[in-house]
This record gives sequence, structure tokens and C-alpha cells, in this order.
Amino acid sequence: MPTTTLIHSTRIFSGTTLLTSSGSIIFSTSPPTILSLHLSNPTPLPPADIVINGTGHTILPGLIDGHVHCHKGVPELAKAIKFGVTTVCDMYSEV
Repeated sequence: MPTTTLIHSTRIFSGTTLLTSSGSIIFSTSPPTILSLHLSNPTPLPPADIVINGTGHTILPGLIDGHVHCHKGVPELAKAIKFGVTTVCDMYSEV
């Protein structure tokens, strides 16, 4: 069953520009999809299964690591995603 998550009162960075210092984003887990992005917090906040106050935090695009060696495979990739790296370029591993 899909879960919706709302993160509000957060900075939103596009990768080159700070879009807002207090916006919100709603996304779904299945399929992983951004449902809406607001440059200011809507009032009242939209309903969601999970609500996170993002004050003091920044939402930014996934990071890219252009040179990795995934010798152990999944454990290394799981560590990358934990740190916000959503794309890796493996430099020839046997896995």
C-alpha cells in the first residue's frame, strides 16, 4: 500500500538555485513519485501518512558519484543511498 510523506518548512535547492527557504514537498513510496512541490507552505498543510517538520534542513537532488568500486555490491550501494548518492558509476567490478 502506498504511503505519502509530507516534508514542510524546509529549504528546497534545485542543484543550482535555492528555490525557497520554507517550502514543502509531498511524495509517495509506491511508485516513488513526487506528488507536489510548494514554494511556500500551504495552509492548512495537506494530509499525509507521515508528516516531517523540515525546519533547518534542505531538500536537494540526489548526488552522483562518478568513480566508485563496488567490490562488495549491495552493501556499498546501500551506504551510498544513505548519504544521498542516487547514481554511481562503477569502475569495473566483478559484481
